[in-house]
Amino acid sequence: MLSPEIILVGIITVLVIIFAFLGIKVVPESKAAVVERLGKYNKTLTSGVNFIIPGIDTITKKKRIYTIVGTEKADLHGNKKKSYERYDLSDNNGFIELSEQIIDPESINVIASDNAVLIPDIICHFMIVEPHKTLYNVNDLYVSMNSLLETTLRQSIGRLDSDQVVVSRAVLGNDIKSELERASESWGIRVTRVEIESILFEDSVQEKLTKAREAELERRAAVIAEKETRDREILKAEADKKAAILRAEGEKTAILLRSEAQFESDRLKAEGEYLLASRQAEGEAKGIEALALAVQNNPDAVIALKAIEAQPKIADAFGKSNNAIIIPNETAGIIGSMATLKNLWNKV
Repeated sequence: MLSPEIILVGIITVLVIIFAFLGIKVVPESKAAVVERLGKYNKTLTSGVNFIIPGIDTITKKKRIYTIVGTEKADLHGNKKKSYERYDLSDNNGFIELSEQIIDPESINVIASDNAVLIPDIICHFMIVEPHKTLYNVNDLYVSMNSLLETTLRQSIGRLDSDQVVVSRAVLGNDIKSELERASESWGIRVTRVEIESILFEDSVQEKLTKAREAELERRAAVIAEKETRDREILKAEADKKAAILRAEGEKTAILLRSEAQFESDRLKAEGEYLLASRQAEGEAKGIEALALAVQNNPDAVIALKAIEAQPKIADAFGKSNNAIIIPNETAGIIGSMATLKNLWNKV
């Protein structure tokens, strides 16, 4: 039979095991749980194995956190319509979703500074970063954020006219995000981004804007066409200018080359004439020197030379004279003898 001490130890061991089993809490990934101790916030359990004191610590499940997301669905006629569905961010075990979520409220009518009625479709991305603040500091997260989105959206768009709103959606989204971050700081959430999917107008205004946009696009197209024409003309003028410069440079180079060629030709011709004149002068000098030497050795040679030089002139004169008679050498001797006899006769 077991002793009372052993039975007591066994009971205590069983109680400890049960206590430990009840105190271990496993939290899934990207989720958290808020623990209250005796009705007061104690700590937040993160993903993984956690331990609480059974009977004293409890995971709060008294409030549900949810969001609304719109999805487009087509009807039987193919017309797309947005339907809104609720997504719970906390389950029956008290686990709160920490991943990024979306709030997609229904579209509202907003008046711009030029009194135009706009219908923006806005989406807000957010994350729960401090679950205990989300549970205790705000009564209904979706309702509060939706109201804050509408108020901030009306204020931001009310400062702009319709044209500015259309072209400044990114800037408008950043402004709304900053306002939401300041206003929701105590709610334990972080706004990651705000997007404006589309901005619609009333039917009459939408038609006018469409026509104005078409006119603007046509004007821009005309401006672009004019710019392209101007650019082509500028490019053509620059090309013509460069071509003219190249032609002028080519002509200049050709003139310089022709001038250099002419100069070189004249220089070579002058050198040739100079060399020829020098050779001629040298030849004449040598001829005069030879003549002088011949005269020194034979004085009668000069007379014979002069006679020889005169013969062409005499022949030319006879050829041009009408009463000149050419007498052979033998006849000239006989006539000379007769002239001699006549002179002797006259003397006697």
